Amino acid sequence: MAAPNVDMTAPTMTLLEQLIYTLALLEANPLTASLAPPFEELQKSWETLSLDEAAQLVEVYRADALVVAADDALDDFVDELDKVLLRLVKNNRDDLLYAYYFGAKRPFVLKRPVLGGQLETMRTWIPSLLSASDPDLVLLGKRLEVLVAAADEALAKQAAAKEAVKTFRALGGRKSFIDRFNAVRKSTDGKLAEMPHARPEARLPMDFASRFFKHESRRSKNTSKELTSEGLKAQIEDTKGQLHALEGQLAEAITKDEAEDRANKQVQTDRADLAASEKAYEALAAKMAGLRAKLPRG
Repeated sequence: MAAPNVDMTAPTMTLLEQLIYTLALLEANPLTASLAPPFEELQKSWETLSLDEAAQLVEVYRADALVVAADDALDDFVDELDKVLLRLVKNNRDDLLYAYYFGAKRPFVLKRPVLGGQLETMRTWIPSLLSASDPDLVLLGKRLEVLVAAADEALAKQAAAKEAVKTFRALGGRKSFIDRFNAVRKSTDGKLAEMPHARPEARLPMDFASRFFKHESRRSKNTSKELTSEGLKAQIEDTKGQLHALEGQLAEAITKDEAEDRANKQVQTDRADLAASEKAYEALAAKMAGLRAKLPRG
């Protein structure tokens, strides 16, 4: 069985597991020890790779924290605006001033998403707050300008950090490492496969080469062996990195869906307004025609 290629999506710790498995077996056999140096170099490269990947994930985690902080600040602002508006309208939620900001929704509904639609809605409040006649609303408008700018900056940092991880995995250092790893595995596999024929005195089995590479079938034979807590933690961290990349794509898709939903609702509103205007126009035209008919000609 030829050495299988390592998949591009394999967790970083799995790459190390595969690498060390082959390296240890090559070093342990006098016939194959000379083939070990390329894997020793790969181990050093993996250490650099893991540090680079960890540094990028640190930036993702930092950006995620800033997004949560920005969302918390906007949520607190919603609560404060709710209190100010209720004071101004004497707790009448049907008042036009209150309804302009919250409509039929209660504040807690607006706060549910993490930025996204909430941020876009609150962005539209700034002009009306800044031009309000009440000084408290004007002050809130100035604060909201700062909060929205901070949220935009946090989202930009988050998107940049996640894009950097995505590029690193798909096109950058991680891909380069896996390409080189697979090339060394293939070359080594070819040299090992020649040994049973080149060294008949050693009486090597025909599957000699395949024994130096970790295969799925062998992994399944050792399912009773559990990973250590450190191994599990490492795999969890690596999986989190992949999850963050997917979350970035999901956030982009949700933002797009929300924008399309708002656009569709606006179209429906415009159509309803147009229909009402046309109906009113027809009624007015009929009334005007009736009045003209009553007036004497000439």
